[in-house]
Amino acid sequence: GRLGGDEFAILVQRDIEQDEILRYVEEISDAISEPITIGDKEVSVNASFGVSVYPKDGNDSTELLKCADMALYKAKVEGKNHLEFFSPEMKEEIQHKVNSEASLVAGLNKEEVHLMVQPQHEPDGKKLRGFEALVRWRSEELGLVSPMQFIPMAEETGLIVELGTWIFKEACRKLRTAMDTYGLENLVLSVNISTIQLMQPDFYNIVESVMKETGVYGRNLEIEITESVFIKSVDDAVEVLNKIKKLGISIALDDFGTGYSSLHYLRSLP
Repeated sequence: GRLGGDEFAILVQRDIEQDEILRYVEEISDAISEPITIGDKEVSVNASFGVSVYPKDGNDSTELLKCADMALYKAKVEGKNHLEFFSPEMKEEIQHKVNSEASLVAGLNKEEVHLMVQPQHEPDGKKLRGFEALVRWRSEELGLVSPMQFIPMAEETGLIVELGTWIFKEACRKLRTAMDTYGLENLVLSVNISTIQLMQPDFYNIVESVMKETGVYGRNLEIEITESVFIKSVDDAVEVLNKIKKLGISIALDDFGTGYSSLHYLRSLP
């Protein structure tokens, strides 16, 4: 039966071992992935599967569906066309994720998130070019949390927009203070911008507004984007980046060659 969207449930009403379940699901997967022709186009479909077993994983349909859904989530994380059997560890993992998300929201409100900077030097290694702003989260509950953990989580939940705006504003404020204190008028501060943040309709307006509020000039700012910008619409990204460039801000591509890289894209980006 169809649960909704692209999710379906299969109920196997007999006592079968795990190996047989595996073969059974593989047969269903093979049947689903048979190419079909629509008009003059051939279309292929694949599916991920999450499996829960009665009574090991639950005593009623609600509990069994919940466990199958957790297993399906894990299967999707592992990659397309994948199968996962439910395990108690999955429940703990999801609960930890939910708790971490709540902690990050609370952390922003309690000012547990802060910025650090690392120096960037010219190629000769002698002259200071500027700094890169790095966000850090020291949670009262979880301790020091790595950006490798909380940034993807913030992107997944959409919290990256609020977090990213705070980072940009705080970075500009610190830059203005450093320039006023030390007279470093040519200092450049580099700020990482998430693709999700970049593609927000009001992103350009936020950047312009923060610059006016903090008194920072475009020549003192650089935004770093990653190759994930290519996964979305390149045309839309180019349109936004061109507007940003008109503010005098320079644009850098971070970690090029580690993801969806193509030298062709470098020609289209400003």
